[in-house]
Amino acid sequence: MQISIKADVDQTLRDLSGERVNVLKAAVRSLNRTADQVRTAGVRSIAQEMGLKQKVVRDGLRVVRANRRTLTSIVVATGQAIGLINFRAHKMGAGVLVTIRGERTLFKGAFIATMPGGHRGVFRRRNFSDGFIKKRIFGNRKANLHSVKIRELWGPSIPDTMAQTNIYKALERVVDVRWPINFAADLKYYLNR
Repeated sequence: MQISIKADVDQTLRDLSGERVNVLKAAVRSLNRTADQVRTAGVRSIAQEMGLKQKVVRDGLRVVRANRRTLTSIVVATGQAIGLINFRAHKMGAGVLVTIRGERTLFKGAFIATMPGGHRGVFRRRNFSDGFIKKRIFGNRKANLHSVKIRELWGPSIPDTMAQTNIYKALERVVDVRWPINFAADLKYYLNR
């Protein structure tokens, strides 16, 4: 999922034909600044929507910077589903209680554990009575069942949340509001140097 911010500075270049280099410098700088502001707004919105800490979301949003050739900045949401441990998970008697998008959900039979490598997560034992799961995991060969009896549980992903209409439209509004302000300020800066 991504939001592209593209500069259309043709009219400005025609109006200021002798200042082409400065107009392009201003466009690149303001595109990158606008993309950073969209990323910041996205981190806040997605973290609030999902009920996560902003640091978890910040790692999943990156900015592809503009340059004079492309005149486009892109805010890209990356990453897979986020582990349930990040959704305020805590152990209850019957399982693990997590809060996703403001809703509390109990995952029965789940538990919180730290793996030998240091990874902490919410896990649930696999149901090996299902032949399909056995065949998919092990094929027709013999395997050590004790080494793969649990699986980690995951929540929604950052790209899916960013694709929600309310968040995507909010980020587009940030572009619509901030781009003209940033471009005017940067153009003034470069023309008055």
